[in-house]
Amino acid sequence: MIRFNSTSNRLEVYNGTVWQSVGGVSATQSAGSGTTTTSGGYKIHAFTSTGTLNVINGGYMDVLIVAGGGGGGGGTNSGGGGAGGVLLAQDLSIGDGPYNITVGDGGAAPYANGTNGSSSSFDTYSANGGGGGGEYRSNGLTGGNGGGAGADDRNTNRYGGGVTTGSTPSGFTKYGYSGGGGINGTSSNRAGGGGGGAGGAGGQANGSTAGSGGAGIDLSAIFGTTLGESGYFASGGHGQSRQNASSIYAGPVGGGGGNVSSRAGLPNTGGGGHGGYMDDPTNTGVGGSGIVIIRYLL
Repeated sequence: MIRFNSTSNRLEVYNGTVWQSVGGVSATQSAGSGTTTTSGGYKIHAFTSTGTLNVINGGYMDVLIVAGGGGGGGGTNSGGGGAGGVLLAQDLSIGDGPYNITVGDGGAAPYANGTNGSSSSFDTYSANGGGGGGEYRSNGLTGGNGGGAGADDRNTNRYGGGVTTGSTPSGFTKYGYSGGGGINGTSSNRAGGGGGGAGGAGGQANGSTAGSGGAGIDLSAIFGTTLGESGYFASGGHGQSRQNASSIYAGPVGGGGGNVSSRAGLPNTGGGGHGGYMDDPTNTGVGGSGIVIIRYLL
């Protein structure tokens, strides 16, 4: 049977199992770089590590690039790490040939400012890693999403969250927000800001209440729920407060620190790491690694 699909504007043939585009896109994924699946008439290549997409027959593809999340700030009452930057293109024209894929690592969480996550890229298109969270008396770092700021106990300064960075290539939409500021409190009443997420800014600290991580972005309608965290990507890490030093705050859906009773951002989500407290560097969360996903009609 043959039909014209008015939604995709393509001629399709039924192969006995699914409708498949006539003369459609075809590509292969390098071994060990992730998974290749089919769903709803689409083929989906999910790169969870660096590899190559070899396009045999070019055409229109959906491309998602998520960079590594920033590490949370170490030290005393620090800010959460910013989520990795996100670039999304739908119906991007891709020609034949090999395309290099890079998947960024999450940022570290030393006893200092958290470090930025690493960039992820598809060919020449690149998303910036998330900004590290600021330590005590430090601003959050700039990045794909900005890191949250650390607290101040002198009641004189509110340190600011990092801002989002990175260009928006033609054909793509960029998702990125700033981190939240830390509170200018006292020695017993202070907290760090939340890291920015792809779906919203990091929360500002308020008194003894730390800033929450910025929301992730829900892409389940495009890529389904089996990738990322139930289809969500790139949420910011939660800040930390002095009053609740032993608490691990639940980060928003999308990989931010705290989602799995851990301070680390979830792997292959680009989630930011949880902010730290006092002199224990193990209280701080590393950022989650990124992911690159390519989808096209069969």
